[in-house]
Amino acid sequence: MNKLQFLKNKNILICGATGLVGTNTLLKLKDVPGVKVRAVYHSRKPQVISKNIVYVKADLTDFNDCVRITKGIDYVIMVAAKIARRDPGRLYLVPNILMSMYMLEAAYKAGVKKYVWLSSATAYPPVKRKLKESDMFSNDPHDAYYPIGWATRYIETLCKMYAKKVENPMTTIVLRSSAIYGEYDDFEFETCQVLPALIRKVVERQNPIEIWGTGSLKRDCIYVKDVVDACLKALNAVDGFTVLNIGLGKSYSVKELLYLILDIDNYDTANIVCNKKKVLKKLPSIEIDCTKAKHTIGFMPSYTIKEGLANTIAWYRSYRRSGDGVKKN
Repeated sequence: MNKLQFLKNKNILICGATGLVGTNTLLKLKDVPGVKVRAVYHSRKPQVISKNIVYVKADLTDFNDCVRITKGIDYVIMVAAKIARRDPGRLYLVPNILMSMYMLEAAYKAGVKKYVWLSSATAYPPVKRKLKESDMFSNDPHDAYYPIGWATRYIETLCKMYAKKVENPMTTIVLRSSAIYGEYDDFEFETCQVLPALIRKVVERQNPIEIWGTGSLKRDCIYVKDVVDACLKALNAVDGFTVLNIGLGKSYSVKELLYLILDIDNYDTANIVCNKKKVLKKLPSIEIDCTKAKHTIGFMPSYTIKEGLANTIAWYRSYRRSGDGVKKN
């Protein structure tokens, strides 16, 4: 049976359709018979063209736009967000909260059946073990993520409200992802995250390769195609309200990730330099427990860290050779 059969004759709205997760979601849904996709973008150029995908430009901080784009929609995948990648605690609270408030209300009024929101594991409190879903509100977020962490928790609370505290509740699913990487990521040094920055430095054969801090910070990094898979599995399997951790289930330090990238790309002459002065904030290492997602929606990552990195490196090198330069989302 086709794993996407449950989407047949459904209208799906992808918000943030030209970002990392949105673009890869469209690639998954492209040309799937019977599936109609409304892809919402704000300013980034659409990448995926298909007869079953209709692009709609909208400002999700405008409630009227949110009402307009949710009409006739069955399922919403909300992956739109404004992110300060070099300073993850930066105060983009107002636009992110407004987008989720307006989209949830508009979806509810439009009679949307299921709503998936991509949350973040950075909202967890600092705990020296693998974090479970029940740990979220046990203490404050880490100081580095305090503002955006509480904004994330507020949006999660809103999701719970529309699923459990209103008449005619709407199924809402919160996926707390670890750090996401993959094709169509942002590779601009001024704005990108650590992993795409390392990939670009290796592909460009920079020497020395500088990493910020000691390189000991650990992250669970999940390949974007696995995140897309989790979103679709959740739409299929969940009714009501649930919160799930979505990650690889294993963490790697920045140095470990760099050595993996160097090995995959056969760059064995690089000199690695740790610049301990270039640390914006002291960030916590984050490890999450994904057992609940395995039991609830049957989610297990299909890609190892090496496979995901190899695919991303190949895509980035191909993109550079195409003459378009660096991809900026």
